[in-house]
Amino acid sequence: MEVKNNKIHHGQNVKLLRYIFYMKQNILAENLNISQQSVSRLEAKERIDEETIEKIATLLKIPVETIKKLSNELIINFLMEAYGDSSEKVAKEAAIHFLESINEMLIKKVELYENLLKEKDKRLELLEKQILELNKI
Repeated sequence: MEVKNNKIHHGQNVKLLRYIFYMKQNILAENLNISQQSVSRLEAKERIDEETIEKIATLLKIPVETIKKLSNELIINFLMEAYGDSSEKVAKEAAIHFLESINEMLIKKVELYENLLKEKDKRLELLEKQILELNKI
């Protein structure tokens, strides 16, 4: 089994590291002085600006390079070392499954937020109509 994509994705790295350190989005948001929705958007970005990466790294007490250079290949190598050379195939499959699960979860979150935004827009439109009706009275 081959890893399809070995790109470095800062947002996914932040999300993964946040999970590893048991940090919820709202806690990260508070510490960055941004909204939880902004953290969600940040985690969807392939590239994050240097200043924000530094703030996140400081908060998680990790080197900046961990966020900048963590890749699928590094995760696979780590798991292969953990399982040993005799279990290389098992380690690769576990890593690929893990990465695919994270990707699927991210896609579902994006879809959820898109649906929430559509619902919000519908409610705003309805409220605007109600206000116009009230102004006619």
